[in-house]
Amino acid sequence: MWRFLMLSTIGAIGMLTGQAVLGLGLYPTELAPVAVLTQGMLLLVSGTALFVSGMLGLAQGYEQVAATLTHLLATKDTPEKPLTIGDAEQLGHNGDGFWRAYQKSAAGLCLFVGGLIALVVGLDRFSFNLYVTAVGSGIGILGLAACAFLVQGLSGMRRTHREALHSSLALEKLPDISTIQEPRTRRTPRPARRHTLFERNRGQGSDLQHQQKRASRR
Repeated sequence: MWRFLMLSTIGAIGMLTGQAVLGLGLYPTELAPVAVLTQGMLLLVSGTALFVSGMLGLAQGYEQVAATLTHLLATKDTPEKPLTIGDAEQLGHNGDGFWRAYQKSAAGLCLFVGGLIALVVGLDRFSFNLYVTAVGSGIGILGLAACAFLVQGLSGMRRTHREALHSSLALEKLPDISTIQEPRTRRTPRPARRHTLFERNRGQGSDLQHQQKRASRR
């Protein structure tokens, strides 16, 4: 997880730096040197690739942990201590939080890139000094907003991923539901049927009376 977080952070810094260089150097009558523009383009392209790769890695890692946790919640016994994610509903809330943080991270960079492009296109007819001042101010303001969104998004993804991972590790230590032995109940002896005992006594009594009658006749 840390690898993808670092990859996303480095990619975001590359995107912001490359876009800032291109924004300041693309004034129609005062173009920056080709080497500077090339470096800015390379920073923007490589930063975008790193950021997208890191974000895809974070999303894939969370989906794997969430799938494992879903299986464990259905197959493991209930823990004695309550977990951060103890049922499907809590897992759903955790997933919603992860994807909100994911969108916030991407929205911060989109805000910076889109806002800077709008400034470059809208100010190309003004003087160079006004252009540089406005674009520089836009880079500072939009950069702070993008960094705030990025930090909040990445920290939110890290927190939700860690909660899901800790709950998954805790459930793995518990026994499966199918292996839990239910306590055996002792079987109490069935009472003898009364009507059977009565019928037996009646039979013995009738035989005894019959023998006495035969003896008296003799």
